[in-house]
Amino acid sequence: MLFGQLVEQRDGNKRLFACALLVIGITCALVGRMYFLQVVQYDYHSTISENNRVHVLPITPTRGLIYDRNGVVLADNRPSYNLTITRERTADLKGELDEIVNLLHLPAEA
Repeated sequence: MLFGQLVEQRDGNKRLFACALLVIGITCALVGRMYFLQVVQYDYHSTISENNRVHVLPITPTRGLIYDRNGVVLADNRPSYNLTITRERTADLKGELDEIVNLLHLPAEA
């Protein structure tokens, strides 16, 4: 009876030792993988994450036409531009205005 308990205890110790080795092996594999990803490949993953975080994508808004009840267009889409000139930053205001009129093919006004 005593010998049977001793053999059973040795088998239990062997199983416990095998399980402990398995847990230690898995832990070492996970720690090694974490080291590889966070230390060795830091620059690669840092660049990828930065590119995922910031992504500028210009989106032009689509505008619709506005019609009245008879189907006549009331509001249409067309580009508009603003041109400003600061007098204090322009040496020859008359010459600048003449050049702009010629470039934009605008009618000359008095």
